[in-house]
Amino acid sequence: MINEFSDAIAVGSDHKVYVFFTRQSKNAVSYKVPLNDRDKVLPTDCIRVAWTLDRENPFEPLLLFSYLSLLYIYNVKKQGVQGYLRGHGGAITSIAVHPIHTNLFCTTSRDYSARIYDLTLKPQKLADLGNPHWPPGTVKSFAGAAHGLHMTEVEGEGNGLGRCIIVLMGGRSGGHQAAVLSAAFNPDFPVIATCGLDRLVKIWHVPRASRETLIREDKPLFSSSRIHKAHLKDYQESIQTQFETPALHLYQSPSHDPVVSFTYPRFNSIKMFNVIHLQPRKPPAFPFDVLSMESGEHLNEDGERGTRSQTDVPPPISGWEIPPVTMTSGEEVLACAMGNEGTTLIGVGSKDGRGAIWIWKL
Repeated sequence: MINEFSDAIAVGSDHKVYVFFTRQSKNAVSYKVPLNDRDKVLPTDCIRVAWTLDRENPFEPLLLFSYLSLLYIYNVKKQGVQGYLRGHGGAITSIAVHPIHTNLFCTTSRDYSARIYDLTLKPQKLADLGNPHWPPGTVKSFAGAAHGLHMTEVEGEGNGLGRCIIVLMGGRSGGHQAAVLSAAFNPDFPVIATCGLDRLVKIWHVPRASRETLIREDKPLFSSSRIHKAHLKDYQESIQTQFETPALHLYQSPSHDPVVSFTYPRFNSIKMFNVIHLQPRKPPAFPFDVLSMESGEHLNEDGERGTRSQTDVPPPISGWEIPPVTMTSGEEVLACAMGNEGTTLIGVGSKDGRGAIWIWKL
């Protein structure tokens, strides 16, 4: 299996997913998701992808990919969809797989929530609905996905493989209050970190899941408060909302320093830096300069942020910038990732209005 798929690269586009092979002379594998004329797609929406393994069939790697709020489970070896799952009330923004227990993965969404799934379970059906009850009642709730519960339609939450076991709820009680953008499992402890457009990073406890009842968590172990000072102007959580964030990828391995690669919207290059070279920010002087701090938070009557204090500017990051080999006007790098034991860097984007893929050997 390693020889067959170690050079496989998965790429998602607007409505297709591709698997390319960088060393073997094999044809690329592609799958086009079914489209619906009623789908409301934003310019920032695209297919999210992640690799995983099923413990019962470890020699057949699975590709997780999403289209809007629907999640697909694709068997690359058999070149067929093995399952699909529903549950989010908004488009999926990322997919994170547990680095040790690959049967567990998490999806984040614009519906303010994150959902954790288990591939060893079958999708929940209406007949064996696992929603909790609302005290003081004793009947299982039929509120549905909008309230962080299982789907209550006749067809259930999906078909084939996988079941949602934990929902990390959004809302004022402790969850995110804007779109959740990304998540990351801790390999050693039952915790997961999430971040969102509300400028918050949250760390959640991942409880032992039940095979019968869906677990809802709405109070994280830790939550940062306005950790980033960037101002999101005229943000409205509606179907017309468009948000632009850096496309960032963190590569980790037991034999390699953590390396971050990222690109900005309308950027034509990829930047990289070694995480161990980052220096902690200097603590502010005490007593605090209140006027200086307020100037960095002030919004004028036009909704624009005031002048930030010079002492609040983060230190520059030393790293590398890798431009595509041939760059012409109109080309743009949209996302990047590192893999193959840190020896391969992938960039995807547009070239003359068409999709383009750049591959570097490091």
